Amino acid sequence: MVQNKKIYKIETRDWRPGDYVKIREYDITGLPSYSYGIVLRAGDDDQMRIFPYFDVYVIGRGVVDSVEIYNLEIVSAAA
Repeated sequence: MVQNKKIYKIETRDWRPGDYVKIREYDITGLPSYSYGIVLRAGDDDQMRIFPYFDVYVIGRGVVDSVEIYNLEIVSAAA
């Protein structure tokens, strides 16, 4: 008989413009580096890319970059 068994429920939601994210990038040697940005919009659903991506304003560089979803981690969700 199992007692005090905790059940965890994980809820997810769609990514939204305004989400504050951590971006993982790799330099020429293959080492990861991290920067932060704000999601502006979801990328177009075209056939030229395998993975979904988002247009992200990269705060440290001041540019908008297309970043694949597997290189993003939500730091703070938009309200």
